[in-house]
Amino acid sequence: MGLRSRAAAVQIVHTPVGRGDRAELTIMKRPLLEGWSIALSVSDSPDLSVLGLNERHLRDAMVAVARFFLAAGATLVYGGDLRPLGLTELLFDLAAGYRRETEERRRALANLLAWPVHIALSQDELDRRRNRLGDSGSVVCLSPDGTVMSYQERASLASKGPSDHEWTEGLTSMRRTLAQWCDAHVLLGGQTQRFRGKMPGIAQEALLTLEARKPVFLIGGFGGCTRNIAETMMLPERSHRRALETVRVHDLGNGLTAAEAATLAQTAHSDEIMTLILRGLQRRQTLGYQDTRQ
Repeated sequence: MGLRSRAAAVQIVHTPVGRGDRAELTIMKRPLLEGWSIALSVSDSPDLSVLGLNERHLRDAMVAVARFFLAAGATLVYGGDLRPLGLTELLFDLAAGYRRETEERRRALANLLAWPVHIALSQDELDRRRNRLGDSGSVVCLSPDGTVMSYQERASLASKGPSDHEWTEGLTSMRRTLAQWCDAHVLLGGQTQRFRGKMPGIAQEALLTLEARKPVFLIGGFGGCTRNIAETMMLPERSHRRALETVRVHDLGNGLTAAEAATLAQTAHSDEIMTLILRGLQRRQTLGYQDTRQ
């Protein structure tokens, strides 16, 4: 896949992923990450303006990373909500465009919906979302405990406004399921205040993925919760400090050296981000990387 700088990434959403992009991400005619499920967690960062960036830069980075994994043969797993014109819709468009341009039949995206997210929607709205994604991916509704609900099971329920308790427990359950489904987890951005749930979503997803002993990649160049974790391995809020204060770089299990992980924690350049992620995954997959986490 041609690696693009952040400046060029402005046009990346309009550029289809084609067969030529895949040539550099194959080994012996097999996609490098065929069969892999990569969790992608992205949310607004409060630090963008301080870093001289804006929401478009964050979206462009997400698009570049998503296209990179699609071209490498991976399936994206995303736990975002369904706000109009949000990041979820952008991923839907990418997955559909990828299937259309490459004529591949695999499902490129799995969108996990936490209980409080989908129970607030009508069945007609959920069906509309599924139809928009079509055969390029799946919309997965989860029960309060994070188990997958069948279409018939969800269709039998009336929509309602979720309680605060349902938000807290439902989001935690979804994030635990996301950690179990994925083979690696990439995080960027993230709020540190005004969040729903027990703690900021990015922080909880990082913790649950580490507990599941899956590799974690922290893209910190866009600030937010991801940057906080990457810089200090702890959050500024006292109630969350204990959860992450003992986590160190080698605990991420992502195949990167300490210096490489530090670079990933600071860069906002798409080409550097993808090069480092690929390097880490290649070490784990093809070079016999040894997981030293205890």
